[in-house]
Amino acid sequence: MAWLDDAPWSGRIFDGDWVTGSAGDRTVRAPATGLALGRIGIAGPADVAKAAEQGAVAQREWAARPFTERGRGVPAGR
Repeated sequence: MAWLDDAPWSGRIFDGDWVTGSAGDRTVRAPATGLALGRIGIAGPADVAKAAEQGAVAQREWAARPFTERGRGVPAGR
């Protein structure tokens, strides 16, 4: 895979891996020229529900960790 190879994610959504969204995909165009810039995946209701559940699980796991672990790696002042 080349440095800027878009093959793994072009026209896809990310849910832990790059997958095809249930609502398909669309071409992204430059507003000024109309030239195609790439493709994006479109998440459908099932994709959004899955993402919300994954987020809820991750938040519970994060909240269960001690504050010393939760704050590790976060720069001061954030």
